[in-house]
Amino acid sequence: MKVPSFIHNNDTHMQGEPHKREEEALPREETTEEVPPPEKSQSAADDAIPANDGIPEADDTAATEEPAAAEELTAPPHSISFTAVAVAVVLFVVAAVGGMYLWGTISEEGRMAPPSRAPLVVGGITPLTGDAASFGIPIQQAALLAAKEINAQGGIGGRKLVLYWEDGKCEGENARRAAEKLFEEHPDMVALIAGSCSSEFLAAAPLAQARGVLSFSSSATSPNISTLGRLVFRTAPSDALAGKVAAEYAFFTMGARRAAIITEDKDYPQGLREVFRRRWGELGGTVVTDAVFAPGTTDFADIARRVKESGADVVYLLPQSPTPGVLAVKALKEEKVPAQLLTAEVLLIRDAIAEQGKILDGVVGIEVFFDKDNPRAQQLIANYEAEYGLEPTYPGFMAGMYDLMYLLKESYEATDGTPEAMAEYLYRLRGWRGAVGKLSFDRNGDPSLVYSIRKIENGAAVTIDLVEPR
Repeated sequence: MKVPSFIHNNDTHMQGEPHKREEEALPREETTEEVPPPEKSQSAADDAIPANDGIPEADDTAATEEPAAAEELTAPPHSISFTAVAVAVVLFVVAAVGGMYLWGTISEEGRMAPPSRAPLVVGGITPLTGDAASFGIPIQQAALLAAKEINAQGGIGGRKLVLYWEDGKCEGENARRAAEKLFEEHPDMVALIAGSCSSEFLAAAPLAQARGVLSFSSSATSPNISTLGRLVFRTAPSDALAGKVAAEYAFFTMGARRAAIITEDKDYPQGLREVFRRRWGELGGTVVTDAVFAPGTTDFADIARRVKESGADVVYLLPQSPTPGVLAVKALKEEKVPAQLLTAEVLLIRDAIAEQGKILDGVVGIEVFFDKDNPRAQQLIANYEAEYGLEPTYPGFMAGMYDLMYLLKESYEATDGTPEAMAEYLYRLRGWRGAVGKLSFDRNGDPSLVYSIRKIENGAAVTIDLVEPR
């Protein structure tokens, strides 16, 4: 199976994907039949792990037959037989025991203890269609892979981890509706993967915070996420750091002084744009062109002409997904713009480079450093290749999601399992070793990680520098 090509726009749901309603019935504990692995195909959903590895199973329980009509009682009026009393007592005891088994017991403090064998439910929102699915689907796959491994190890606190997914389409309104749907259908969710895009996360995470539910992301980077609440965590550093790193690299290393900024009108690119502009001005640089293009733009000829006429010596290009970024680079090169090209992680996706390496040659990008020699990273790479048949395409973002699933397990098992206790556990972590690197969260639930400066050369992204934000 391969991740859908980044250059095409798929506006239909994938067949069999885990967020489809017919697959969302909770698994029955007595099921022992082994589910065969999915076949490899171009559909991301066909790559979903087996139902008992993090995806809800379909309920195929046969309909029960209607009971035969009860025989007419012959006891005298106002009398009750000993047998009837015994049956009633037995039924009461069975109902009470069964209720405690299914729903938990009342603790000494008067709180309902969690059911011992009910699945632990996590909701997920990510782009599953459209251009942003080029990173949304790999991030989903990383979560599913971790869930499969966790369930093979006995689950979380002895409970099976089950993930339910909705397509956020990298749009705030879609993500808000998706979150409301997940909370309505699964009110027992312990956590919400609130989006891969900043626009998704900014719309969905506040709903989780209001309900007292943890929310996670491995790729939403908007600076505005830092103020959403105490139950919000991400493994992707804020653009307040990334934009600053980009400005300082362009000024000090590239030697640029006149910047042209080209950004898509979405939360993620605009967050980087604002930080870059502010830091660029502090350094003494000048912004000579600041072009914002609408989502869906395909013609960048006019923007390229304006950049050339401005005399810019560096272009900071920030699309939401690879497709418009490749088209913009192509237009700049066709216009023979002499400026150096600087971008963020979106254009460093391995599929984009493999398919459009000639156009992207010479582009410099900044992304979270992924150390493939890290043992946890090696585990992710090996298991992902075994499961999906290809290398991770967005290794930093995927590693972060993989780690978040394991942090969910660790924080749940180390505490009483309440969101507040789990959050406090995460805030206290220092140097936790994960696939994404050494993780610690600040008071806003943000990480501090090393950045990799990578240059696209001969169809590959080569690391040319490492930067640790100050």
